[in-house]
Amino acid sequence: MRPFMAASLPMARALPIAMLVVLGLSWAIRLLAIRTAAVGGVSPIDVAMVATAGIVLLLTLLSVARSKYPRLSRHHLRFYAATGLLGFAAPFLAEIIVAPHLSALHFVIVVTSAPVWTVFISIVFRLEAVDWRRVAGIVTGFMATALVIFGTQDGNQAVEFQVQPIWIAAAFSIPILYAIYVLYIAAVWPKDVDNLQGAHGQAIVALVTYFCFWLVFSEKNGDAQTLATQWAIWVIVLSEVIALLLLFSIARTRGGSFASQANYVAVVAGAVIGVTYFNQPVNWLTLAGVILLIFALWLSSRQWAKAVA
Repeated sequence: MRPFMAASLPMARALPIAMLVVLGLSWAIRLLAIRTAAVGGVSPIDVAMVATAGIVLLLTLLSVARSKYPRLSRHHLRFYAATGLLGFAAPFLAEIIVAPHLSALHFVIVVTSAPVWTVFISIVFRLEAVDWRRVAGIVTGFMATALVIFGTQDGNQAVEFQVQPIWIAAAFSIPILYAIYVLYIAAVWPKDVDNLQGAHGQAIVALVTYFCFWLVFSEKNGDAQTLATQWAIWVIVLSEVIALLLLFSIARTRGGSFASQANYVAVVAGAVIGVTYFNQPVNWLTLAGVILLIFALWLSSRQWAKAVA
C-alpha cells in the first residue's frame, strides 16, 4: 500500500492541475472564437444568443443519448435559475454596460481578479478550508497574469484612456459575480444532479435570459441566422460545453477557489495562442508570467494533495 500511496500523490496533484489547464484553455479558445464571430460589427447579444442556443442543442443531444435529463423539482429549478443568472446573465449584462467605459488593459486586469475575490469571500464567510498555500498560490497567479497582460496589451492606451473611478468600481461586479457563482456551485450543488444535468439546466436558463435580451437590444438585422452557419460559433459551443463540465467537476471536488484559477490559465493560454498562431511578439514579461503561473498552480494544488494523503 505504501508504494501505491506514494505513487498516487503526484497524480493527485497533477490531475486537478491538468483539469484546470484544460478548463482555462477551453475558455481562451472560446474567447478567440467569440472575437472571430463578432468580426464585422455583429452585436454581442446576437453572438451570445446563437452560441447559447447551440450549447443547449448539444447538451440536449447528449442527454437524449443517455436518456437522462435535468431534474425539474422546485429545488432544482431554483438552482438552475441561480447558476444561470450568476454565471451567464448578470456578468454578461455588466460587461455590456461597463466595457465601453474602460480600456482593454483596465478591463482585463479587473476581470482577472476573480480568483482573488473567490478566496477572499471563502475566508470571510468560511465557505472552504483555505490555508496559506492556496492564498499564496492565488495571489501569485494574479501577479503572473498581470505580467502577461502588461506584456501583451498596449499600456499607452490605458494611460490615454480617461477612466472614471466609478466605472472601475462597477467593473469589479463582474469578478465578484463570478466568485459567488463558483462558490455557490461548490457549496449547494444538488446531490442527485450530475455535471451534465447541471450544465443542461443552467444553459436553458441562460438561453431564455439571452433571448429576452435579444428581443430588447438586438437590431434583428439577420446576423443571428448568419452566425449559426459560422464555424466560430460551433467552436464556442464545443469549448463552452467542455468548460462547463470541467468547471462543475473541479468546483464540486476541489472547491470554488481552486476552480477559479482557470481564469489565470485562460489569460496565459490566450497569450500563448497569440504568439504561436498570430505572430505576436514574445517579451520577457510574458515568459516570466508563464513560469510564475506554473509555480502558482503547483503551490495552490498542495493543499488538496495534502488532504488526499
